[in-house]
Formats: sequence, structure tokens, C-alpha cells
Amino acid sequence: MTEQVCKCCGQTLPLVAPFGLYLTRGEAVIFERVARAGPYGIHVNELVAHVWADDPDGGPLWARKSLHTRIFHLNQKLRTKGYTINCRSRHANYALCDHKTGNTFLWINPRRQQELRT
Repeated sequence: MTEQVCKCCGQTLPLVAPFGLYLTRGEAVIFERVARAGPYGIHVNELVAHVWADDPDGGPLWARKSLHTRIFHLNQKLRTKGYTINCRSRHANYALCDHKTGNTFLWINPRRQQELRT
């Protein structure tokens, strides 16, 4: 696959495996952290802290709302591959789910898979 460029900001979009999707940096950070959280998911406050960890101001004033918006746009891309990020318990924990079966699963970065094998 060739590199893609974001239509809005012009940044090069990284390819995120295993789904073959081009995501913005923010979407990639959310996807990776939620995918690593496993079937019980990650609490929304922990995800907010992770996404805006590098921001000296701690992120936007309405960080939770901004996070929900980013997840909405990320889900539009994930649905094309049959997956979604859903809230697992009372709008607190986000988990990566198979859209068709509703099963949650653990995704591990391919580089990390090689580390675990050795």
C-alpha cells in the first residue's frame, strides 16, 4: 500500500495493522491503547490521560467529549473492516469488538508478538 495524506491537515497517515487502515496519529493512539486493553476494555478517564499525555495543558477542556468524537470517526473506518470500539460497562470502559459477533478480543502489535515468541 502507498502512503496516504490526510485531506484536512496534510499529515502522512500511518498504516495500522492488522486491518490495513490509514489512521491519523490521534486515531492510532486510541486504537492501539483500546486494542491492548483486552476484553474488559480501558476506562474512559485512563484513555483520556493516555491520549493527551504529551499535552502540557493536559488536553482540551472537554476532553471526554473530544475523545467520544474521535472514537466516532475511528469507528467509521473500523466498521469497513468489521470492527468497532464499544463501551462495555455504563459508558466507562471502551473495548475493541468484532462488529458481526460482538466479541471482544486482544490485539497485540506484530512487533510485540515477535518479542513474546522469543
